[in-house]
Amino acid sequence: MTPVIIKPLDVALGDLYKIWTRYYCMVAGRPTFKAYVENIEAKSGRKMDDFLKLATKKGFVKRGRIVAEYSDMMAWLKSKKMDLGHVHASFVILYMRLRTKDEGVTENQRKWARRTGYLRQQA
Repeated sequence: MTPVIIKPLDVALGDLYKIWTRYYCMVAGRPTFKAYVENIEAKSGRKMDDFLKLATKKGFVKRGRIVAEYSDMMAWLKSKKMDLGHVHASFVILYMRLRTKDEGVTENQRKWARRTGYLRQQA
């Protein structure tokens, strides 16, 4: 059996990778709730509450509860009339689920939303 020799260069590259990964994750992390809201409002020309009102008129929200399937809401938001991309449509659905206090919202989604600007949107 030959002994495994660890070269100093391999260790240095491994450490460099760890440092780069931490830096990349901090810089290219998930955008904030506030940034998503601003981007969607700029692209669509609608406020976030307008999407909730339109969903209510469309029958997706009744008595303050989301009653539609996720796929139906996604198709509506990605349609030519609404003209949102997949990620923005998913975010609008998350926003509506947070506003209607939907039980399907995970604790991680709630924490991220609160930490990155959801409560400021309510004021």
